[in-house]
Amino acid sequence: MIAFVCGGGKGVGWGHVARCIRLAEALRRRGRRSVFLARDAEREPKAFLRASRFPCRSFHGDPLRALARLRGRVSVLVVDDYAAGQAFFRRCRSAFPGVPIVAIDDLGRDLSVDLLVEPCPEPKRHRCTGPVLSGHRFTLAVRAPFVRSRPGGRTRVLVSLGGNSGRIARKVLKALESCRLPLEAWVTGDGAHLSSASSGHLRTRRIPPGWDFWRRIPKPAFAICAGGGTCLEAACRGVPLLLIERAANQHDNIQALVRIGAARLVGPTSSASVARIRAVVRAIFSDAPARRAMSAAGQRRIDGKGAERAASAVVRMMESRGRAAALRSPPLRKPLSGSMFIL
Repeated sequence: MIAFVCGGGKGVGWGHVARCIRLAEALRRRGRRSVFLARDAEREPKAFLRASRFPCRSFHGDPLRALARLRGRVSVLVVDDYAAGQAFFRRCRSAFPGVPIVAIDDLGRDLSVDLLVEPCPEPKRHRCTGPVLSGHRFTLAVRAPFVRSRPGGRTRVLVSLGGNSGRIARKVLKALESCRLPLEAWVTGDGAHLSSASSGHLRTRRIPPGWDFWRRIPKPAFAICAGGGTCLEAACRGVPLLLIERAANQHDNIQALVRIGAARLVGPTSSASVARIRAVVRAIFSDAPARRAMSAAGQRRIDGKGAERAASAVVRMMESRGRAAALRSPPLRKPLSGSMFIL
C-alpha cells in the first residue's frame, strides 16, 4: 500500500491534493493501491478523494500518529506538504524503517528522501539522498478532453486564483466587466466574490469545488490564473494564460511559462491593478493568432505524461527494493534425503 500525506486547504489551495491524485491514479493503473491522509478540519480534500475513489483517513495534528496505524502495510510513503521539512522526514525514517520515502516538492529544498519529484516546467537544483525527477517531463498534469460546447456566443474566460482569492478575484472580475467585451467568466471557488461583477457586459458562472473541474467545463479562450498547479494544467490542455503571481514560490512556474510563450505576465498581486488586467485582457482578446501560438507552446512543453513517468519511477524503486531485500534474506537450504529438521 502507498500512503499519501498531502497539504491542502482554503489558505494554500488544492494543488497538492490534485497532483497527488494524479500520481495515485497512474500508480493505480499499474496495480498499486493508495491511501490518503487528510486533516479532519478540511472537508474539500476528502470530497475530492471520494470522487477519485481513493480511501481517505482523517487525522488530528501529527500525521505520523495516523500513519502509525498503517505500520506493516505501507510499502511507500509519499509526502507533498510545504510544512514537512527535514525533521519530519527524519521522524518518518524512524517510524518506518526500510520504507522508501518520496517527496513531491517545488521549493528547491534539500530533502533526505529516496525519490524527489519536482513538478515544475524547468528543473531546479536540489541536493537529495535519492534520484530527482525534475523539469517539464515530470509535471503532474494530465491532458483530457473538455466538455463540448456550441460554437459562437460569448468568449469564455477561466478565472482560477487559488486559496483565499476573494480580493484579487473581485479585482479581476471588475477588470473583465470594465473591458465591455462579450465575455463569460467561469470562476473557481465558492462563488462568494461573484456578486462584485455586475450583470451588464460580463456574465459569470461558478464552477463547483472539485480538484478536477476541467472535466466539467468547456474549453476557455484563455485563463487568468495564479502560478500554482492550475496554470500547469491549463498549459497542458492548450489554454493561453494570463498569470498573476500570488506567492513567491509561484515565480519560477510563471517565468518558465512566459519564456516558452505559453503565458503573458499580468504581474504580482500588488501591481495587478484593474487597469493593468483590463489592458492585458483586451490585448489577448483581440489577438487570435497569439492565442493559438500560446496554446501550442504550452502543449509542446507539458505533454500530460509526467504522472505516468513518475509512477513508473516509483514502481521501479519498489521492485528494486524488493529484489534487494530478497537478496539479503538467507536462502532456504534444501534438506538432504532422509534428514530431519527440529524447529
